Amino acid sequence: MTVSFWPPNRLTRAQQEEWRLAAQSALTAPSRTGHDLAQQFGVAEVTIRAW
Repeated sequence: MTVSFWPPNRLTRAQQEEWRLAAQSALTAPSRTGHDLAQQFGVAEVTIRAW
């Protein structure tokens, strides 16, 4: 699944939580790397590790 939209410069706390929850299911997929997920969700790889 590819997210194809222009993300805002800053996300609200609610939006950040929404993205984190959306990413959680993808985080459990063994074939996905942190780099892949960071690109998909438009965040830094270190953010993926924090989630």
